[in-house]
Formats: sequence, C-alpha cells, structure tokens
Amino acid sequence: DAGRLAVVNPLRRMHTDCGEGLPLAQAIADLSGSELSCGVALHCLITELAGLAEDPALRTALRGIDFEGEAGRGAFTLLVARLMNASAQPGFDLDAWRSVLRSNFSERLPELSLARLDRLLGVISELLGVAARRATWREVVLCAERHDPERAIAGLAYDLLLGDDLDLTGLVREARTVFADFDFAALYAELHTLAATLAAQERLRRPLNDVIEPLLTVPVARLLLGVANDLIGRGVLAEWGRLASQGVSCAAP
Repeated sequence: DAGRLAVVNPLRRMHTDCGEGLPLAQAIADLSGSELSCGVALHCLITELAGLAEDPALRTALRGIDFEGEAGRGAFTLLVARLMNASAQPGFDLDAWRSVLRSNFSERLPELSLARLDRLLGVISELLGVAARRATWREVVLCAERHDPERAIAGLAYDLLLGDDLDLTGLVREARTVFADFDFAALYAELHTLAATLAAQERLRRPLNDVIEPLLTVPVARLLLGVANDLIGRGVLAEWGRLASQGVSCAAP
C-alpha cells in the first residue's frame, strides 16, 4: 500500500545522494566482512532478527509498545530512530539502552525474550565498537535522517517484522529448513568483496546508480512486490532456495 511504498523515495535518495552510495556500500562491506564473537556480523544480525520473528511474546510486546508519547507502530519507528542515532555516537551506552528496553518490556516479557533483545543490542554494540565502522554507520544514519524524516524505513521494518500480512514466522522456519546446509560463509565473502569494491571505486558506483535509480520508483516497486508475493505464495522462492542450497549440476545424468 501507499504507506509501505513510501520507503521507495527515501531509499532512492540515500542510494544516489550521500556520497553516491559510498556509506551504504561500506556499511554492507562492514556487515558482511566483520568477525564478531558470534560469527560474521551479518549472520549474527539475521539470526537475532529471525529469533525475534519467531518469538510470539516479543512480537506482541513490540506491537503494543509505548515510547515518548507514541504507541504501536509510531512508537516502534521512533524507538528504532533513537537507537540508530545513539548507536552512531562514540559514547554509545549499551547498558543504558538495555535498561531502556527492559524498563519498557520487563513486566510483559519472560527472561528468554528479554535476553533476545540484549543479544541484539550486543551485536550492534560489538559491530560499532570499531571507530571506522561506527563512522560509516554515522554517515548512513545522517543520510537517513536527511532523506527519511517520516521514518518510512523504520516503518517498513515494523511491517516486515511485526505486521500481519506476511507470515514471517512461517517463512523463517521454512528458510531454516531449506538453507540448513547452505554455505553462508561463501555468500558473505562474495558479498563483502562486491560491497568493498563498490565502496572503493566511485567509477563503478556511478553507473550502478544509473541502473538502480529508475528501478527505485513507486510504480516499479509495486510491480516487483506483486511478483514477489505471487512467487512466495506459489512456493517458487522456496524451491529456488532448495536448489541453491543443494547445488545445481550441469553434468549429464
């Protein structure tokens, strides 16, 4: 709908403005190439967000959150915006943010769910504990604040993680089965190489922007979302995932 597609224009501006996409490319390189105590940062982040999607108590609590005078979706988007800004600062206080979340949810969540939030904050803190990675993230956050004042990106995160239209819990469980034997380490390595190359070479980013910019429009996004929903409903994406995880051989039988 129009509310969710509102994210398209801010994403286009963030990609083509803000150093011709340099901060975004470097942030992706950092995520896919940084080894944390839990593994590759991107894998850690995906794991914790998937756990959030599978935790019904946590999803219910996040839907009903009250924060700084906002409630529900508005409170969630404001909380995400505040966390993004705080995490980009040199003095990011992990314990203070754990206290903020626990003060909002301690009476409504079991300890297991609270621990999920703690781990998610821990991944963010460890990733951004390196000054260079934090500086890149700060550029991304400032770019988002400039081009997305209505917090459409955080709103999309709410719809994907907590909305009713997408059975994210079912998709996560299916993905765990389909990609159980997938070589994610190789995927992260390839993604890191690509993102790092784009971050280092403006002459590559500019033509890529010329290709991507026309695609980041509301009509094209609406069309692509329709196709994606159809493919998900028919199980085509799941079948592609199975093929990717098993490997496809071109040799004759």
